[in-house]
Amino acid sequence: MDYLRDAGLDDLTKIYGMDRWCIVHNDLFHCCNLAIQHCSEKGLGITEKGNNRQVHHRQAMQTLHDVVISDRVKAQLICDKINQENDTKYTIKTFRERIQRWLVNGRYAKIILEGYDLVLPLEVDNFWVVWAYRYLPLVDGWRRIALEELIVFFLMPEIIVGIQFEAELVDYFDITYQWHAYPGELCSRPGFRTRSYHAILERCNRESTRKIQEDI
Repeated sequence: MDYLRDAGLDDLTKIYGMDRWCIVHNDLFHCCNLAIQHCSEKGLGITEKGNNRQVHHRQAMQTLHDVVISDRVKAQLICDKINQENDTKYTIKTFRERIQRWLVNGRYAKIILEGYDLVLPLEVDNFWVVWAYRYLPLVDGWRRIALEELIVFFLMPEIIVGIQFEAELVDYFDITYQWHAYPGELCSRPGFRTRSYHAILERCNRESTRKIQEDI
């Protein structure tokens, strides 16, 4: 408000004759985060906390992560063998699936799809299915169950569509993310453009009012 008064824009410090309060926005990216979360949940369903046997694309993402982090070296060695046989280049990289899924889930989904899109001259042209089948004889217990589930998951079109959806959500909201990465009209620090919204809207409104008055 002091900035506006010093700039001679006292009319922007009041609304309907009352002093306007500054906007306090502690988490400027939270709006995109919530939009992605609710879009994913409304479109493709909510996962059940603690239920590791549910059939859901985000469960597939988490199960894959659990298997890989249990032995990253072995997981990548199997991947390297497939790369060598098929003249492909792919590195396994996984992340924990998150309920608040801004950026992380989408970027993880893209990495999974890079593997899924590999062209393999094999009977099963599906990297994740081949990878899981080759991993199966090397483990037992929960990891064997998890790998069997991953084989089923990555043969289900709805699971692949869900992972693709997560990837495209981040692509869509990345536009807003990049917009926030630059300084705003009233705030010189990157990431605080939201605080300029009210000034932009007020100026647009004032300009529209002026044009209407001129027409009259």
